[in-house]
Order: sequence, then C-alpha cells, then structure tokens
Amino acid sequence: MTISAELQQRYQTEVDVDWWEAVIFNHATAGALYLVNSEDGQVRRGSIDGAVREFIPIPFVVSLPERSGDGQQDLGITVGNIGKEMTIMVENAMKAPENPIRFRYTIFIEGNTTPQINPPFELTLTDVMLTQKALTGTATRYQVFNRSFPNVVYKPSEWPGLVRR
Repeated sequence: MTISAELQQRYQTEVDVDWWEAVIFNHATAGALYLVNSEDGQVRRGSIDGAVREFIPIPFVVSLPERSGDGQQDLGITVGNIGKEMTIMVENAMKAPENPIRFRYTIFIEGNTTPQINPPFELTLTDVMLTQKALTGTATRYQVFNRSFPNVVYKPSEWPGLVRR
C-alpha cells in the first residue's frame, strides 16, 4: 500500500478537503458495490481494477485500526442507508461462509480518477451486523493471520511415504 505524494501533500497543507473516501464491497455471487462517502448525492468516478467505475454516494464511517498486542489491525466500518444490494450480499455471505465479503478502501482526489492509496487496503468483512438502517462490521486480515502453514494438507493417499511400514 502506497499513499501518493499528492495526497500526502494535501494531508499536510490543505484546509479544504478535496478528496473523497471510497470503499468497494465484493462478493463472489453478489458482485461488487462501489461506494463514495458522501451525503450530497453526487456520483463520482474512479479507476479500480483497470476500469473507471461509478461510486454511489452513501454515507459511511471507517474507523482506523488501533494497534493490538497480537499485531491485528482491523478497520471498523459502518454504512448508513443500505439498500437491497448490500442486504443480498450479506445474505449470500451468510449462506456460503467460504465466500466472505471482500472489502477495499482507498481515497481519490477530486477530478482525478487514479486511486491515491494504491493498491487499496484489501480486507475481509467479518462480525457483520445488519439492521434496516445500517451495516456495521469489521474489516480484517483474519484469513491471512489464521491460515494454516504449510498451506498443503498432506494425505497418505497422495503422499504414500507418510504411511508407516
């Protein structure tokens, strides 16, 4: 993850905010949702995965991670005014937990379609709570930290040398 020099300069010098936060929720069966943190109703465009996408204006809050003793750094996310698409995505993820919702976070500068955090944070959405008005969850690298190592399951049927004689 690299923050662009242009965004770093804006963080240090600008009083007026001319950048916008964007999140992408992606699920294997429900597709992707591109959201911009906005209450003004203005659709914005940004380049993700080599294509310019339209980001739907929906207010959300991303709580930056705090350091913990175990090295885990999770983002908290709350999305207001959720629609049918987000509800379908969460329901699909609950039916098939092996296909979690992927979460990406980046920032765009107004008038520039290039992401200023590149590549975007890419995490897995966990601990999801869905109400009629909002979605709340944790974006984590849980799958990375808790993946078994080595990542190969050694079975005697595939590895006959494991069988005692």
